[in-house]
Amino acid sequence: MLSYRIAQKRGRYLPGLRKAPARPKGEQTMYSSTVRDHASRPRNRREMDAPTTQGSATYKRCGDKLTMYFRIEEDIITECTFIARGCGPVIAVASLATTVLTGQSVDQAKKLSVIELHDILGGMPVAKRHALLLVLQCLAEALDQDHKLLEI
Repeated sequence: MLSYRIAQKRGRYLPGLRKAPARPKGEQTMYSSTVRDHASRPRNRREMDAPTTQGSATYKRCGDKLTMYFRIEEDIITECTFIARGCGPVIAVASLATTVLTGQSVDQAKKLSVIELHDILGGMPVAKRHALLLVLQCLAEALDQDHKLLEI
């Protein structure tokens, strides 16, 4: 695994993100307990019947694909599900995002940032941070945001 500084020099990190929190001694993983939990037991991982809107994104380097489905009633996201074909972190981030976004207003959902997701997850290895962008790309497409996120 690349060190944070080397990854930074090679452009493999997202601006504004801090290093992942230090792991307690004896912990043998680079993923937080939140990431491991959502990767091993994903929530809301299914296709939605008759969604109000949906968004899709693909990470071209490794072929990870994510589609998120949203049911919106009276400007509130009442249900959010996803289908992913990719690595564990993509599944974990999408799973967490569905739990975070459900019950939020569309305006609140539009304000969700890479840094917020990163912090909620308890950190993410540099090489897997594309998972954060996939989720936000799906969200932007689904909510018709006019700005284009980082090209992934």
